[in-house]
Amino acid sequence: MLFKTPLLMTSLLWLLTATVNAQPLISEVDADTNGEDRAEFIELSGQAGESLDGWWLVLFNGNNGQPYRIVDLAGQKLDKQGLWLLCGKSAGLKCGQTLADGFLQNGPDAVALYQSKTPLRQFDKPSTSGLVDALLYRSGKTGGDALQPLLAKGQNWLDEAGAGNSSRDSLQRCGVAARSSDSFKPGLPTPGQANRCDGTAGSTDTGSRESGKPESSKPVSGKSGSNETASTSAQCGDNKGLTLISAVQGEIRKAELGDSPLSGQKVTVEAIVTYSAQGTRLPDGSESRQYRGYWLQEEKADEDGNPMTSEGIFVFDDKAGIAVGDKVCLTGLVSEFRGTTQLSKVTNRQICAHNQPLPPAASLSLPVSSLLQLEALEGMRVTISKPLLVSDFFGSNYSFANQGQLVLSSQLHYQPAESMAPGSAQARKLVADMALDRILLDDGSTDTYPAYIPFPDARGFAADRPVRIGDSVTRLTALVHASNDWYQLVPIDYQFAQTNPRPAKPPVAATANVRIASMNVLNYFNGDGKGGGFPTERGARSQAGFEMQSAKIVAALKGLDADVVALMELENDGFGPQSAMARLLSEVNRGLPADRQYKAVEVETSKRAAIRSGLLYRPARVSLIGDAAVLDSSSSPTDARGKLFDSGKHRPVLAQAVRIEGETLLLAVAHFKSKGSPCGEPNEGADGQGNCNQTRLRGAKGVSRFLQDQASARGINKVMLLGDLNAYRMEDPVKALVSGGLVDLKHSAAATEEHPWTYIHAGMLGSLDHALASPELAALVVSAGAWHINAAESDLMGYETEANGQDYPSIDHYASPDAWRSSDHDPVIVGLRIGKR
Repeated sequence: MLFKTPLLMTSLLWLLTATVNAQPLISEVDADTNGEDRAEFIELSGQAGESLDGWWLVLFNGNNGQPYRIVDLAGQKLDKQGLWLLCGKSAGLKCGQTLADGFLQNGPDAVALYQSKTPLRQFDKPSTSGLVDALLYRSGKTGGDALQPLLAKGQNWLDEAGAGNSSRDSLQRCGVAARSSDSFKPGLPTPGQANRCDGTAGSTDTGSRESGKPESSKPVSGKSGSNETASTSAQCGDNKGLTLISAVQGEIRKAELGDSPLSGQKVTVEAIVTYSAQGTRLPDGSESRQYRGYWLQEEKADEDGNPMTSEGIFVFDDKAGIAVGDKVCLTGLVSEFRGTTQLSKVTNRQICAHNQPLPPAASLSLPVSSLLQLEALEGMRVTISKPLLVSDFFGSNYSFANQGQLVLSSQLHYQPAESMAPGSAQARKLVADMALDRILLDDGSTDTYPAYIPFPDARGFAADRPVRIGDSVTRLTALVHASNDWYQLVPIDYQFAQTNPRPAKPPVAATANVRIASMNVLNYFNGDGKGGGFPTERGARSQAGFEMQSAKIVAALKGLDADVVALMELENDGFGPQSAMARLLSEVNRGLPADRQYKAVEVETSKRAAIRSGLLYRPARVSLIGDAAVLDSSSSPTDARGKLFDSGKHRPVLAQAVRIEGETLLLAVAHFKSKGSPCGEPNEGADGQGNCNQTRLRGAKGVSRFLQDQASARGINKVMLLGDLNAYRMEDPVKALVSGGLVDLKHSAAATEEHPWTYIHAGMLGSLDHALASPELAALVVSAGAWHINAAESDLMGYETEANGQDYPSIDHYASPDAWRSSDHDPVIVGLRIGKR
């Protein structure tokens, strides 16, 4: 059983009357929620109407044991139910106090409640002085050892994934003892309501299935289709008391996807072992516990003939002696684990026969018309009817990096706002349809951070043997399983094909004699510039990590081989000898002939922001004309509402006139505010364009007027704007720039691909990085597109590894000093033919 819509079931759960605490305590914490963590919250409970003056919430980082946020509760009080909420701005709850979305780290971390008459200041380590309550939580992760001895001595870590789904469930107080891990249970969130404490955390409507009984006119080998509990343990060859697997699975008729109709009962089944994952030595020599069980499937003759009941089931049983092809008779408890129906607590297991023919594999194709089709295959052996594409590295709230899982689809999926009106019915349908075209391909192991990932072949994943978005699985036999709101395939036999191989060169037309590129360098911070000063505010956490990052960025820049490069996310520390820009120039110029070396356009911008944009150029090819111009809040054009461009949100825009191949161009680089955090706009995000859309739109209008003014003042009509605009093609900011007279080069006659993209989010490809030009300059463009060296690659290829400073457990040992995954955005490159045509 895979549970998909838990909120529809809340009326079926028993709600415990709130226990009134003698003093305020932590009542509920939801730190890990779906998507961008907009629904997270902390709830306190106590006497109704009680003042919270003198109370403080302190959020601790489990990695270093230090607070990352201290919240003064002065002026707050518990409501009529004795509850009070702290939550993100977009949570949609009645909150006593709000913070930015994502204010809670996912763990392993801690929430602590203190009472203190004097203001709490930042302290070096967790303190028990004034500590009233504490909750140490994680979301299926490990670590945080610095917190436990002080905040919750002798207590256990609490896991939001304890009921199978960390992003669905919260941790809820079900006892009155403060600082006690026994007081909390995971369950469906109840912000502002009484907690669920009856042991049904995350449970579902058991009435949404019906037992799958064979038709009376088609007796099936004497087996009973009854859902009665087996009163005796059957023996091989004795059909009395046997239950069909289809009856255990039950017919699924509702989208709520409830539990097995026999959940909690003991049954005896007899079927064929189709695959065993009890634990084995992997091809790389390591050992995996895998799933600690095996799958059974009814013989063809014992199928019930109902396409809406599954004929297979997972058996959680790691007792040795099972082989594929064995006919097995066993008794087990019907239970649900993380969304899948299984048999556990196995007894009376007998091997009735060896080397039996396997039931035929069912055919699986995507997209499905309903998720019920996948539910009806749970536990069964399937083969794909046509190749599937790798469409994402993130699923099941995990990723390829920490669970060895890939998302497969029938096609690549693109952000709706690349081709249609954001938030439109058409856009919403596209997203809904995508949910029917996604399934996880698991690595066959339940190990977190597996040392070995068996893709693309048995040799395993490696820096020079990647799996990329757009690669294909051309052959696949697997078991359908369910976990954490996803259906997944546990592979038996498979074959990958490199249908999106690494492009050795950027897509530049052979006729181009000028190259102009842009690249987001993913927080290029070089510490103090002397080999120390790490970790910095952003970027690499160690000198070793920075060296790997620098090598990868330099490899990408040399591969672009552009005459001018617009850069984003450089450390904003000027141009001195220890600056990030100085280090980057030193590295990129090493080994280049004099006529291909770079210099930076040196212009100071505000030091308020941690990052800045920049321009590199080759003096042997490019001459600077006049001084650079900067667009920020102080120089912004205005309208009736005030300044259009807010450099407190966006990075300042840098514009420089250059002379190349006899033509004078005005080149500019922009980096707009991201969608990651809100800007306090009315109905923010309701239009389908994410946070800060109005801020980006006003910024785009400001940039448009700024470029027009600069071009007019300098007498230049050939203008190009490059950069990370954090907006897709059909969103307001890009449309405003096009309406202002610029041509979207990646959607012009010179475009190098039909569906341009530079970034992937939530399994959908799209272009956040743009190249736009005036019509006069666009006429000289012969190619424009992205070099897909980053977005198609797993972040395992990135520069961060445990060995070079990454501060969380992982298997990130694949980094190599090459261009692959040098950033999370693909660089954009434009080829121009200037001169004779």
